[in-house]
Amino acid sequence: MRVWFNRHFSVVARVAHQLRNSNNPLPIEIVISHRHFDFVGYAMSDIAFTEPADLSVEAYVDWMLEKAVAEKIDVIIPGHEASAIVAAAPRFRERGVRVLEAATAEVLPLLHRKQWVYDNAPADLHRPVWELVTEDEQLDAAVARIEQTDNACLKPTVGVYGHGYHRIASAAVAEQRELAKDELSLAQWRGRYGAVRPGKPQMVMAHLPGNEYSVDMACKDGAVLAMVQRRKPLAGNGQRLVEHPEISQGSRQLVEKFGLSGLINIQFKEDKNGRPALLEINPRASGGIGMSCLSGINLPDIALRACLFGESSVVPPARLGMRVGEMSLAVELPEPRIS
Repeated sequence: MRVWFNRHFSVVARVAHQLRNSNNPLPIEIVISHRHFDFVGYAMSDIAFTEPADLSVEAYVDWMLEKAVAEKIDVIIPGHEASAIVAAAPRFRERGVRVLEAATAEVLPLLHRKQWVYDNAPADLHRPVWELVTEDEQLDAAVARIEQTDNACLKPTVGVYGHGYHRIASAAVAEQRELAKDELSLAQWRGRYGAVRPGKPQMVMAHLPGNEYSVDMACKDGAVLAMVQRRKPLAGNGQRLVEHPEISQGSRQLVEKFGLSGLINIQFKEDKNGRPALLEINPRASGGIGMSCLSGINLPDIALRACLFGESSVVPPARLGMRVGEMSLAVELPEPRIS
């Protein structure tokens, strides 16, 4: 079976590494493509080629379809333009290519909108106090309301890896001390990002000062097959493999509610009272999935074995309590074919 990962983040190398190092490797060829010739993910591929740049969404999906047929692809695990590819899954099926859908075509694009996730998550799932701001005139008042009980922060409704997240400092504080890297006054925020407008909405939220948890899961049709939680430190490097019961329950509820499949990541962070609150759902593998797999649970193998072959896995007990980290390794990069 030929499985194509199209233009994923560099985490695709960690996913492919886990698939190759399974105790019983799946009978698949790993195809990896990217628009950069020197993409590090090629190192873990059986077949590698570049992608054309600057295509419209529609043109990219058309290119994907023709390329999949030409390369005799059996399954696509979409990265770039995943929502559009999932929406076009019937077209791919007609040509003999399956698309592994993390969620339905209706739900998948909505998972990237944090306010939609908060509005539609199970009612008993803890989430931070928040307001959606779509006009610049709303921003100061929303921050003031949040600051009645908590420190406020701002983040875009759509984003990855925490880009655009900032704690909000008052103008007086900004004058009195040097702000931290993630702090801005509202004036500084507007100077950097411009005014809030309908096309660039922001979420004003209560700042969550506690530990962050990253939950990596292998899922199929709304059921969690395996789960590993990583607790990130408040400062410094290294993460801890743990199991927090409330996070386990909340993660399973979210996977079931939204019918998720494949490799899924959900993030939580502790509020000022130490209770974990939902941050976001990522319908893809996380950058730290390699650390989670040090638990002894091979999440990529479990997910693809179930979703592609219909086979169940015996999931061993996770090695909890261990401290994990990552380091760079030297690899040989193959020469990708130019598309």
